Amino acid sequence: MTRIRGQVSQAEIPDFPTKIDTNPYPWADFPETLTRATTAVVVGVGATQILAAKADRVVYMIYNNSDIVVYVGGADVTLANGIPIQRGGSYTNEGWTGVVYGIATANANVRVEEM
Repeated sequence: MTRIRGQVSQAEIPDFPTKIDTNPYPWADFPETLTRATTAVVVGVGATQILAAKADRVVYMIYNNSDIVVYVGGADVTLANGIPIQRGGSYTNEGWTGVVYGIATANANVRVEEM
């Protein structure tokens, strides 16, 4: 074995990985291919459906593209119980395949991406 300036060969390191997994979600069982869908939704002052139920959804992200806070949750979402998404903020959820609703104090624009 020849060393050059202290370098060590791969063979000298026990259990050296032969493959590096770049999946940021190693615990998730993603399908080989994902279908990506992006939509724009106007959330109103009453509970507004942002996403329909989708059995094969892996992850979704809601981006608040408006100047006011948008609150997300179930069909019973209110300003008091919803998860707030600040102006320019986003909310991501992995694994939820049910319907997602939003509500705001005035019409608010959100962008939705799901895979």
